[in-house]
Amino acid sequence: MWKRFWKFVARRLRVLGTIRGDQARVGISVSFGGPVDKPEFTPNFSFNDMTWTSNRELRQKNRDEAKNYKKALFDLAITLEGLRTVTGLPIIVYSAFRCPALNGSTAGSSKTSQHMKGEAADIGYDGMNTRPDRDELFNKILKHFVENGVSWGQLIKEEANRSYGKAFWIHLSLGEPYREAYRCNQVLEAKDGVYKFIKAIQHRR
Repeated sequence: MWKRFWKFVARRLRVLGTIRGDQARVGISVSFGGPVDKPEFTPNFSFNDMTWTSNRELRQKNRDEAKNYKKALFDLAITLEGLRTVTGLPIIVYSAFRCPALNGSTAGSSKTSQHMKGEAADIGYDGMNTRPDRDELFNKILKHFVENGVSWGQLIKEEANRSYGKAFWIHLSLGEPYREAYRCNQVLEAKDGVYKFIKAIQHRR
């Protein structure tokens, strides 16, 4: 099944990192039909993965509302699948789509978050428990994006104190066409919900 899937990807998508310069983007264009309408978007990211929440009261509501954003979620899943390959790390999603109710109940979330449109994901991998672990993944993603002229929205290395201890994760959002060009390729960091802008990267054309 997945062999047929990747043939579909090769035909229909601008695969992450294979097109350079102003043609490369994280926001990949795809028409509905095919894998986008199946439970498994990619081999490692399903619709349920992209809509999961630990909030049991809002879990079904979140998945119901996410159906209106399948195209963005599919593009995001393709992006993450590509990053698993280029980083060599088993990336997983902590949180992707958030309906407004869920977003409002999430500590430190923005009222204009791309999570609410299925255009952003908080990611990491099993065993990513320290700042160096997170920074390794962050640096690999950023290096790949810069060297291949890939556009993204925001790439944020985040950490926060939780009841169980310190949590580390990376926020990644889609760039064009989901986000205005002048607001793309932003690099930030955040600690306990306080954000610091680091830089915006201009790709060579």
